[in-house]
Amino acid sequence: MTMKSIITLFVTALAAAIPLCASAAQTDVALSAYGALNTTTNTSNGLTQTPANSIGGMIELRHISKPWIGYEASYSMNRANQSYSNPIACPGASCPLSPYSASVSANASEITGDWVFSVKTKRFRPFALAGAGVILNTPTKGTVYSYSLAANPAFQSTTAPTSSATKPVLVLGFGLDWSIFPHLGLRFQYRDNLYTAPALTTAIGSTNALSETQGPVIGAYYSF
Repeated sequence: MTMKSIITLFVTALAAAIPLCASAAQTDVALSAYGALNTTTNTSNGLTQTPANSIGGMIELRHISKPWIGYEASYSMNRANQSYSNPIACPGASCPLSPYSASVSANASEITGDWVFSVKTKRFRPFALAGAGVILNTPTKGTVYSYSLAANPAFQSTTAPTSSATKPVLVLGFGLDWSIFPHLGLRFQYRDNLYTAPALTTAIGSTNALSETQGPVIGAYYSF
């Protein structure tokens, strides 16, 4: 089942439940930890770009007034390392030293605004969300690996030139709030990010392909 079909099924179920549920308003702030799981390895013109999996943290400020009317602002940060590989174009003994792979260590900060659809059922509030924002990828270091039979040694590594990259992001997700105490509860959610692969080094280029990061999220919220 695709992410789109899961969201459609979840929203349909929530819509069917509205007549049976209270619509108590809620304003809260939540702190969560998540896993950034990258399901795509991007290839373009022989270049392969692979993002690394990581863990991160997120803060959300959310207000819900009615089942169909809710919104939130979120900020999250995680490691966003990238690896690049490219076939050597000139494998002969007289070829110049050519880069064939690179690795870049980076941090990714994401800021989004999301629309939230939810229903209240006693101690539980299932919800779905959709939004957009930006991801700022900031490299901390990079290494480029080069090869040539004419060089000594044939395999060499040097510091890779790096640069930051800001990309728009589309966010889809769903989850559940579980009220434990009058103002404190747990939040479980699943978020899916769609964005363009960042170009963090000019040493070997970038695929600029569509990338997807899926994230299971668990945290706690405090309601006002």
